[in-house]
Amino acid sequence: MKSCLTCMVNYCEEHLQPHQVNIKLQSHLLTEPVKDHNWRYCPAHHSPLSAFCCPDQQCICQDCCQEHSGHTIVSLDAARTVSYTHLTLPTKA
Repeated sequence: MKSCLTCMVNYCEEHLQPHQVNIKLQSHLLTEPVKDHNWRYCPAHHSPLSAFCCPDQQCICQDCCQEHSGHTIVSLDAARTVSYTHLTLPTKA
């Protein structure tokens, strides 16, 4: 099962098939299933959150990227990896 952040729908494997074979649907952002899609959308632009602004420490949508120009912006996957790495590093005693 996956969630499509473009369609705002959760799909089982069978119904996810069009997203995997139709070239027009392959650009849709698929994620692990979510119960509440609202928290994955920008409250200002109602667009999917697709990036992370490092200086402001917040998820942003494509439209917000213009407002954050000049800031270091990374993908959500990259931000998650960095955060996970910081959380799992052993601390010095």
